[in-house]
Amino acid sequence: MRLLCSLSILALEPAASVPVFLHGATAPFESSTVSGVDGRFRFSKLVAGTYTLAVSSAVRTVELGPGTVDSKGRLDIVLKIENGPSANATVSVTVLSIPDRATKEYEEARRCLSRRDSQCAAAHLQRAVEMAPRFAAAWSAASC
Repeated sequence: MRLLCSLSILALEPAASVPVFLHGATAPFESSTVSGVDGRFRFSKLVAGTYTLAVSSAVRTVELGPGTVDSKGRLDIVLKIENGPSANATVSVTVLSIPDRATKEYEEARRCLSRRDSQCAAAHLQRAVEMAPRFAAAWSAASC
């Protein structure tokens, strides 16, 4: 199955180069991509289930399966986000203090989850939180 989406900011223009995250809501899965210049993005080779789609400040639950996808296994949705990426965003000192090695372990765990390998992800997340005990995203992912 494929999830095909397009983004626009305030319905005026395509939202290009926006990070997009897809998380399994009922099973371990995580993937990410970036919207293209036309605001479109896609996730392919998805199994039936419930996913959380996170884009900027917008979060949407998406159900993929019989009755929600077309005959080719595709779901096409349009998301409108109120604000684009902010140039005035702040990053906490805690996030800045996370060692690069811990961040790399976390990213590797996300790659493991995109392959649906929860044991591999758990091992990488364990290493990440051992290196950075205040790494909230790693703790959050490890608890799923």
